Amino acid sequence: MKDSLCIGALGWVFYGFYYGIILRQHVARSLLTGAIGIYFLSHLKIYILLSFLPPALFWVFNEYNQKIRSSLARNLARPLFIVFGLGAAYLGATRLTAGDEKYDVNKIGERTKINAAYLTTQVSNGSAYNIGVLDGSASSLIKVAPQAIIVSIFRPFLFEARNPVMLLSALEATYFLYLTITLLFRTGIVKSFQLIASQPILTFCFIFAIVLAIGVGTNSGNFGTLVRYKIPLMPFYLGALFIMRQLQLTQKSHSGRKGLAARSIRRLAYS
Repeated sequence: MKDSLCIGALGWVFYGFYYGIILRQHVARSLLTGAIGIYFLSHLKIYILLSFLPPALFWVFNEYNQKIRSSLARNLARPLFIVFGLGAAYLGATRLTAGDEKYDVNKIGERTKINAAYLTTQVSNGSAYNIGVLDGSASSLIKVAPQAIIVSIFRPFLFEARNPVMLLSALEATYFLYLTITLLFRTGIVKSFQLIASQPILTFCFIFAIVLAIGVGTNSGNFGTLVRYKIPLMPFYLGALFIMRQLQLTQKSHSGRKGLAARSIRRLAYS
C-alpha cells in the first residue's frame, strides 16, 4: 500500500503548494495539507519529494516573473529569476538529502549503479532492460538520461510484452507515446517548447516528470518495478499534455476569430 499512500501524499503536497504559495488561497489550510503530504513522502519515498521540490521552487520564480506587467522589465528580470530559481532548487535538493545514505545528491551516481544492478539480477521472466553502462559517476548518469526518460514514459513497447501485466503496461505506454507524437505534430516542435517555456505550470510538470523519469529509469532495471516507481510522474505528464492541447485549441480559436474579423473588414472595404 506504500504506492497508494505516496501518490495521495504527492497530491496533498501539490495542492498545498499550488493553493498556498502560487494562488495564496486558504493559505493556512493549504500549507497544512502540504506539510502532511511532505511528512508522509519524507518517511515513505523521499526521492519523490526530491524530484518535486526543485521544479516546484523554480515554478515559484517563474510564476512571479510572469506577474511583472512591463514586458521589458519581465524580459530583463527573467534571467535573474531563472538563476535564483535554479539556485533555490539546488539548495533545496541538497539540504533535503544531506547525510541521507541512499539519496544524498553527492552519492546519487553510486547508489543508482547499485540499485540498477541489484534489481536487474532479481528478474528471470525477460522483463529486465538495459539503458547503458552506469559506473557510479554523474557523467554516466547524464549519458543514459535520455534512454531513462524513454524507458520510463514510453516503454515497454508492445513487442516487449512477455505477460498480461506487461501487456497492460505496454498499452499504457503506447497511449502516452501516441498522445505525445500527435501533440507535437499538431503544434510543432518549436512552438511546443515555446508554449512550455511560456507557461509556468507546464514547465513545472515536464521538469518534474523528466527528473523523476531519469531517477526511476536508471534505478529500476526491470519493467516490473518500473511500473510502480513511475506512477507519480504519470498524472503530471499526462496533465501537461492535455493542458498543452487545450492551449493549442484556444490559440487556434482566437486566430480563427481574428481571421474571420479580418475577412469581414476586407469584404466591408470592397463593398
